[in-house]
Amino acid sequence: MPGYTAGLVTWPVPNGCFLSKVVNELTNRDLIRVRATQNGVSIVCDPNVSFTALAEAIRTRLQSHSQFFKDADIKLNIGDRLIGPGDLDPIRTLLEQEFNLRLSSVVCSQQTLIKRFEADIGCPIEFLDQRLERTDGETDGETGNPVDKPIDFPDGLEETLIIRQTCRSGMTVTSPGNALILGNVNPGSEIIARRDIIVMGHLRGAAHAGAGGDTTATIVALVLEPRQLRIADCLGLPPASEEPVERSKTTVTPEIAYIEGGKIVVESYTGRFPGV
Repeated sequence: MPGYTAGLVTWPVPNGCFLSKVVNELTNRDLIRVRATQNGVSIVCDPNVSFTALAEAIRTRLQSHSQFFKDADIKLNIGDRLIGPGDLDPIRTLLEQEFNLRLSSVVCSQQTLIKRFEADIGCPIEFLDQRLERTDGETDGETGNPVDKPIDFPDGLEETLIIRQTCRSGMTVTSPGNALILGNVNPGSEIIARRDIIVMGHLRGAAHAGAGGDTTATIVALVLEPRQLRIADCLGLPPASEEPVERSKTTVTPEIAYIEGGKIVVESYTGRFPGV
């Protein structure tokens, strides 16, 4: 039975009386917060109480302010908490059957979904490597060049990302260290690396070495015919009038691009890196 404390004395409050209802409503207000949004009403729930207690708190609020909630879509924010099968059923039933309201969406943390999925399948889950992904790629409307975006590399030891496939149009590869491509880099694809880029094939897409600002980074390819080269903050583009050159396998010579005198220089690769 709820009570009212005056000084050191706690007076019991009989259930069903007016004061009891006031105490219950004040208590329930601590369990949920209600916000009006453009898309309906958002109910933010205390993540540390049971769904049964939340359902009772929501019922109390709906009964006290029925006109405010009339015909509204309800977005339920359950925060970061574990959720099991059927946990939301009492709240959904309450909204739909008792108050004729629609539960339009549930807001929760990513960790909530991960834990729920792991509980269903009975084992931990792992995620795809996000360093290799397909993207539509934003381009400048006038030049058609890729739009610069901030590059965020994780801290840690330098590593070499090895891609054993051809990078096709629309694909972006990022590496926190070196990038080694065992295939071609087709037009419309992009390689971004914090250190060096090595392409064991045709480089005809875009390549950005030293993306963290390393001016000593290099780009090496068996056939260097890029759409765009970038090392640190230096940009290199092929001449607009240059036509593709047909090369026989016997005349193919690997080439290396590096920064010298504040510009990108391209020359035949003889097995030695600049400054070595």
